[in-house]
Amino acid sequence: MLLGAFVLDFLAIHPVADGNGRLARLLTTHELLRNGYGVARYVSVEQRIYESKNSYYETLRQSQLGWHDAGHDIWPWIEFLVSVLAQSYDAFEAKIAAARSTDGMSKQQTSAGTS
Repeated sequence: MLLGAFVLDFLAIHPVADGNGRLARLLTTHELLRNGYGVARYVSVEQRIYESKNSYYETLRQSQLGWHDAGHDIWPWIEFLVSVLAQSYDAFEAKIAAARSTDGMSKQQTSAGTS
């Protein structure tokens, strides 16, 4: 939850003229890795956030209402971020399952299965 609060505040402060969203996604990935969430090494959390940009912007707007007066509700943003992380773990598990299903197969057998 602390990571979500950090990113929400960063985006509310809007410290640079252009690229705040990209920088926030990069900071999110950095902090996930720094805090032991290794999924960010194998699945692009940044890309998942970008691909759900409609939800991203809507939950960000909801959570920033009243931010300047400390009357904002952080939970829409936290729920969004947690759902992105859950989807990232699901995608990682799917990659592992796919890799396990091809263990022991030759390159020819693996490529024949994808044709």
